[in-house]
Order: sequence, then C-alpha cells, then structure tokens
Amino acid sequence: MPSVRKTLKAGSPTQVQGRIAEADACELLISAGHRIIAQNYLCRAGEIDIISVNHYGKLVFTEVRWRSSVEFGGAIATINAQKRSKMSKTAAFFLRQNPHYATFSSRFDVIAFNGKPPHWQRVWLRGAFSAF
Repeated sequence: MPSVRKTLKAGSPTQVQGRIAEADACELLISAGHRIIAQNYLCRAGEIDIISVNHYGKLVFTEVRWRSSVEFGGAIATINAQKRSKMSKTAAFFLRQNPHYATFSSRFDVIAFNGKPPHWQRVWLRGAFSAF
C-alpha cells in the first residue's frame, strides 16, 4: 500500500513546531524498526498522525502531541477520552479501508513532546490505550 503523505502548509510558529515534532516522531519510529505506512491519515472519523508496522508485525497507530509548557499537564495530558474515541474510530475506518491489515494485532501509541525544539523532552508511550 502506498504511503498517504500530505504536505500541509504550516504557517504559524506553533504549526511549524508541530510538524517538526511529527518528523522527529517518524525518525524515532523508523530507528526502532517501524515501517511507516501512512502519515496524517485523514478520514471522516478523524486523523491519525502516523500509522506504522513495527518489527514484530504489529500495526501501530501513533498520536504525536507537542506542548511548549508542562504548566497545564503537558502534551500527554491532552490525550483525553474524546481524543481516544476519535482515534479508535479512525483506526477502525482505516482497517475497513485496508482489510489486508485487519489480521494484524494493533496498539495505540502516543509520542509526546514538551518544551521547544531542539531541547524538548520526548516521551514515547507504547500501548497508551486500547480500543479493540
């Protein structure tokens, strides 16, 4: 399956830093043995930042979050019940559209960035939540 790659015009400094975080997350996943199959997968249910297959053959749906400050809980605190539900529905839509991945076991990860690049803190939560 070809990768779904969109070029999003990131105009504001916040959007630019968000795109930098997504690029950093992709590099992290690739260095850990993941094969990226989609970036910014968008459907009527929502968006998933990165979809990959890890070296164990597990399908990984990854949300990338960035916050410049941890004052209000940081990037991880932004993954609320609504966001988890939206990601779950989007993943289900992806699997319906790509049935060859339906037999893969899957998980939801979050890669969170706090601070400003290049000195930010990065946290990778594998299996951050479950949906299926």
